[in-house]
Amino acid sequence: MSDAVGAFSATLPELARGVYAWIQPDGSWFINNAGVITGPDGTVVIDTCTTAARTSAFLTAVARATDAQPVTNAVNTHPHADHTLGNCLLPESTTVIGHPDTRSAMLGETYLDSPPPFWNPPLPLDGLVARPPTLTCRGGLTLHTGDRVIELHHPGYTAHTTGDLIAWLPTERILFAGDLVFNRITPLALAGSLTGARRSLMWIRSFAPEIIVPGHGPVLTGAAQITRCLDDIDAYFAHVQDLADRGIRTGRQPLDMAAELDPAYRSWPDSERIALNLHRAYAEHGAAGFVFDRTAAFTDAMHLSGGPIPCCV
Repeated sequence: MSDAVGAFSATLPELARGVYAWIQPDGSWFINNAGVITGPDGTVVIDTCTTAARTSAFLTAVARATDAQPVTNAVNTHPHADHTLGNCLLPESTTVIGHPDTRSAMLGETYLDSPPPFWNPPLPLDGLVARPPTLTCRGGLTLHTGDRVIELHHPGYTAHTTGDLIAWLPTERILFAGDLVFNRITPLALAGSLTGARRSLMWIRSFAPEIIVPGHGPVLTGAAQITRCLDDIDAYFAHVQDLADRGIRTGRQPLDMAAELDPAYRSWPDSERIALNLHRAYAEHGAAGFVFDRTAAFTDAMHLSGGPIPCCV
């Protein structure tokens, strides 16, 4: 199944009976994936989208695929705008679920209050209001729709963010990973921990999933694809940590070290994220005199991209 609205398109492939992935190419800044799990007791969606237009397209496709089953629950895998801003378009009766840190982040200052100037074009935020989770889980929670089991798990440490949740379907062996997994897209740990992000990859492997829906990029199917992707993410973060170690030892700044990014990673979409990941790595390694500053990190990323970072929301 596919849907198109304006200049963008997305697909809603059925991964197993009543289990779908909303895949938005090309998966770069603010173009996320989401999920749909339906059964006789209603439908659960995993994340929403950045804009009103994208979320409306998603919910229209969900209604068609599920014969307009009510959306009883929505799970936010973490608080970032591309996975949560569309919450306000869910039915009022839908219960939004997330980690307590996701709720806290969405109750604080968000993109809706102060749109960042880092991207071009600016995010189209018309028609959106904050709608944080009203049900939170810190460790785990199990949802049921008919005989279908949906387990929500937190890794137990900071990874992509402090509030990451995955949705795991143990019977179907399908895992909705949120932004713990990026497939063929430069991964990001600016709001989390590179050490934790790498550790979470081993945690994800422990479920032995047969299908992974990443937060961005194509669905991963089968052990070979999954292993390759997780290995690639781990190798990238290890490279970032090595660059940070060398930069700290030699007194060089993150932007200087970004110039030494391995050429193999420069071809990955959103490669300017090396600056963001290096800022996090410097902070995480306790570099003497280094003060983490999000604006400074994005200023370096914009330097690498030659101006405001392109996005196609």
